[in-house]
Amino acid sequence: LRNKLIKHLIKKKIEAKIIYKKLLPQNKILKSKTRTELEMANIVRDKLVSIPSHPNLSDIEVEKISKEIRNFMSWISIFYLQQKMERI
Repeated sequence: LRNKLIKHLIKKKIEAKIIYKKLLPQNKILKSKTRTELEMANIVRDKLVSIPSHPNLSDIEVEKISKEIRNFMSWISIFYLQQKMERI
């Protein structure tokens, strides 16, 4: 789902990417220094999408980003609802 959202935003000329591919404890150099698994951080990391968020975004840009995320989520909701209906 995350990759589909990223592709959708990029297609609409909105920068979107994955920033945290690895947590610090997963880094070979730091692995021996850490004593935690960070289970929740791993779950969240696998769902995060980085979108433009800086003070110079215009209201129009913010609205465009928001609109495209809403459009994508609406499409996904309809898609999953149709799949569910087909199983009945």
